[in-house]
Amino acid sequence: MVKKRLKLLELDTNHEDNKKILDVFGEELKDGVYAYDVDKYKSYILINSDNRDYSDFSFKLDDEKKILTLSYMTSGGSTTNKKTLFLIQSKKKNQYEKTKLLNNDNEDGFLGVYTKQQY
Repeated sequence: MVKKRLKLLELDTNHEDNKKILDVFGEELKDGVYAYDVDKYKSYILINSDNRDYSDFSFKLDDEKKILTLSYMTSGGSTTNKKTLFLIQSKKKNQYEKTKLLNNDNEDGFLGVYTKQQY
């Protein structure tokens, strides 16, 4: 999905640079969705699948309400240690103010939200 000021990419979790991003989330993750906010312009969303299958990912931006919605489907499955990583980049600061998750059309929440440490 590419909007005028918002770019979304699914990243290869085996690429060396992306493995560094995965390190932020740690080793022991439960099934679920995690976010890493680098700054007001760049965020990552990680879907960790151990006992559930995640599929049919779609993103929708409501410009008026400034809400980015990630929709997906889950089901019981046999997936073992699968990670899906998305990068969201914005050219404009605070392009969206909230990220909403919809799992099987029901509101869901992040299991963890991480932010970059400011030194």
